[in-house]
Amino acid sequence: MSSDLIARAENSSVNVAVAETAAMTEIQARIVLARRFPRDLDKCIGNITRECRSKKLSEVAQYEFQRGNAVVKGASIRLVEVVARHFGNIVTGVKELERRGREATVQAYAWDLENNYADEKVFDVALVRNTKKGSYDLADERDKYEMIANNGARRKRACVMAVIPGYIFDIAVEECEKTLAEAIEAENKGKDPDTIRAQYLTSFQSLAEWVTEDMLGCVIGKEYGKANGKDMVKLRNLYNAIKDGFVKVEAAFGTAPEPFDTPSAEEEQAAADLSDRLIQVGGGHS
Repeated sequence: MSSDLIARAENSSVNVAVAETAAMTEIQARIVLARRFPRDLDKCIGNITRECRSKKLSEVAQYEFQRGNAVVKGASIRLVEVVARHFGNIVTGVKELERRGREATVQAYAWDLENNYADEKVFDVALVRNTKKGSYDLADERDKYEMIANNGARRKRACVMAVIPGYIFDIAVEECEKTLAEAIEAENKGKDPDTIRAQYLTSFQSLAEWVTEDMLGCVIGKEYGKANGKDMVKLRNLYNAIKDGFVKVEAAFGTAPEPFDTPSAEEEQAAADLSDRLIQVGGGHS
């Protein structure tokens, strides 16, 4: 190894050591501050509840979908981020640990600095885009970043929910449900119900063009033309679940129907000729 290579290797090791020391110093400082200024739980809940009265947040605060005979329901990634911000003295994030060609190893984590309780998840992300026409490797760094961020967000959500007490999220979800129901009732007041239902159908068809009114009716358990405000809340929660990646649109509604191709005149004639020959053969053996 040349002297230049040795020097570069030594500099690299020094830089890594300096970075690790700086990161450790920052964490220690955060722990000291967290314990010096502990969270006021009543104030935290008050701040969370107040933000959950926002119509904009309530629209994306919850997901809900059917899995087998059970209903899966909970706080969305957006709501979890709001709760973590107001809970305070908590560090969360998503970090890329290693890149290997078309795959990256990623870490999602959440750490309560007050009680020193943490949760983390390490997972692999395939840097590949899957489409109906096949799969292809991502080449653009922005696309790779978004793929990692989208996969990491769900794991980060799970880490945060493992660190923060569950009843905090229950309070937030309940407040958002109330806010959303009131907002939908207010915005739809005086509007034509058919227009509202058509808008919701269009939103789902932006996710998959083959979604139909009957499919939405199956979700709410009634004819879609009779959907009310509560049904719209349920549909909006399902829309959030699909957008956040908790469930695929095919799983929510069933796979996309196969296109039906009407046989041509030539194909119909060929089928008729084949049928005649089979009848003749069958008659010869009787």
